[in-house]
Amino acid sequence: MKMATGKTCSQVSALQRARNAVLPLAALVIAASMFTPAMASPAKKAGPKPHAARAMPNTVIEITAVAPGQLLIEYRLPPGQTSATLIDPRPELHQAVRQPMMRPLDACAHLEEQRIVLDRPQCRAARFLVSSRPMVRNALYEAAQPVSDGSVIAYLPYFGVTVPGAGLTWSLRGPRKGYVLYEGQEGATREIRLDAAAVAQGLAHLDTPDGYRMLHAADYAYFGVTPIQREGSTRWIADPQLPAVVRDEIAKVATVSAQALTQASGQAPRRSMTVIMTASFEDGGRQRGVQMHGDVTDTSTMRLSFRTPNAKPSERDFFAWRKFVAHEFVHVWNSGVYSTDSLQPWLAEGQAEWLSLSLLREAALISPEQQREALESAYNLCMLSAGERPWAGNAASGLGQDRYTCGLSFHWLADAGARLAEAHPTQALARWGAQVRRAPHLDQDAFLADYTAPASREAARAALTSQAPLRDTLRRWIDTSGVMFADTSTPPTPMIAAYASQQVFVPLGEADCREWGFWPEAQGLRIDPQAKCKHLVAGALVQSIAGVPMPAQAGLAADRVRAACANGPTVAVQLDDGRSLELACPTEAMPRLLFIRLLAPAEPTHATATPGSRS
Repeated sequence: MKMATGKTCSQVSALQRARNAVLPLAALVIAASMFTPAMASPAKKAGPKPHAARAMPNTVIEITAVAPGQLLIEYRLPPGQTSATLIDPRPELHQAVRQPMMRPLDACAHLEEQRIVLDRPQCRAARFLVSSRPMVRNALYEAAQPVSDGSVIAYLPYFGVTVPGAGLTWSLRGPRKGYVLYEGQEGATREIRLDAAAVAQGLAHLDTPDGYRMLHAADYAYFGVTPIQREGSTRWIADPQLPAVVRDEIAKVATVSAQALTQASGQAPRRSMTVIMTASFEDGGRQRGVQMHGDVTDTSTMRLSFRTPNAKPSERDFFAWRKFVAHEFVHVWNSGVYSTDSLQPWLAEGQAEWLSLSLLREAALISPEQQREALESAYNLCMLSAGERPWAGNAASGLGQDRYTCGLSFHWLADAGARLAEAHPTQALARWGAQVRRAPHLDQDAFLADYTAPASREAARAALTSQAPLRDTLRRWIDTSGVMFADTSTPPTPMIAAYASQQVFVPLGEADCREWGFWPEAQGLRIDPQAKCKHLVAGALVQSIAGVPMPAQAGLAADRVRAACANGPTVAVQLDDGRSLELACPTEAMPRLLFIRLLAPAEPTHATATPGSRS
């Protein structure tokens, strides 16, 4: 885990570095002759029929696998056109994807934030070389991710363009001895033609996923030589470097997830699925400790990337893999069987978190203790991140981890309240299946009306819609849900302690430093070696704040800081070398950090226990 702006390092093998390097143009020509498919000479264009209206030719986007790990994208614009508008022109894509990955191959064109521009009248095409490399960015698909055998998985919407009044042609070409797989169809080449009317219709609906699907710009394309395995309507592609233990585990969990979701909902997605598993990705130091990353497109392609384990996987590794895969399978049902309100991201992400835990527990693939810890952590992380503000002003943004942690907490508490109200409690998956049959679209109103029990509905409504801090409203909701828990000022797990330490240390560090960062370690908080501070020492380990050990006792430390600042202007900080520093008190009062510890079982107790806190 990386807190604030601390630096990390990642190890990249020589093979990976070579694969991600950009080939010189001379080498590219040689490589292309071995890797690209054979192309027939272009036929002469037939002249227009007499009296026929001249339609503007299509904009052509030709993407070819030219060398291991590299794609050549050629944009051919209609005559008289000097620019094409990117289908997805978000500034973050220009910075994170197109600018670092796309290199012009000649002086004919250049790339701008929202368009491709031809620079010379005699040029009719813009040609860019895309060198694949993993990004591992939250809320972004992988633009062009390499596979160990030279294959590339690319998210085509990031490279799509249109010209007003023109149709669009996608022309995809796989490697010479391989294939291209796109939208569930594979072959040496893949071509999709859209007329101008179809393009206009898609552009008019780009505020919804339907618009991208109309433009055939909503999926990953796999330019590969990797063997494809088929099981029913599902295609499986596994990176050759992925260990067998990972492949076998993913296949098992995928089968269990698909069967459980189909049985519960009574139906399966109509589209065929493609599951692509890649081994070992780089995170550039952005996500300390990340072991996997993945997503599902609206057209049912699931991408799963795993950091190759260097030793025998632990039970914690298996738990993380299982939950990760089950979560992504729920998303497949979310886009193929039912839908959720896209303006409330917590509905989809929270439900995927809750149903993945539920189906894995019902299949005995995770233990009651693992489920309990996941639920406990989600609630505590939600409170640390979003507890001080109303949820009503946060839900639509869908930023950060709140949609996962708070979303899981909401779905869990709704289900717990429903179980409490039932004489014979229904399993979570069966209850979800009945809800999907009744209402195939889920928004916040439907969640409150159909997912929450009458006894806890008003508390749930207050948590989701009122202007009171979520810390207070969610507490009232859990009190009415039947869940048994105990309050504690001690973070229940090291992960919670690490996040809680940020709440305590960041206000102190920001008052003392111009540039800084830190990350938690077992015995303290390590300050970034490049930090520039008045009193804090770059690279030092902060062992205690206000006399309280960190990060293990972050809740008590927050209380001590609040008390110290009520009686004076500074707080004592102890370093590992014995030095004691006095840091200025933060400008705002430090909130009280209170955590919950769930009492087994995690489900509500029906007969003998009274719900609520037990201190």
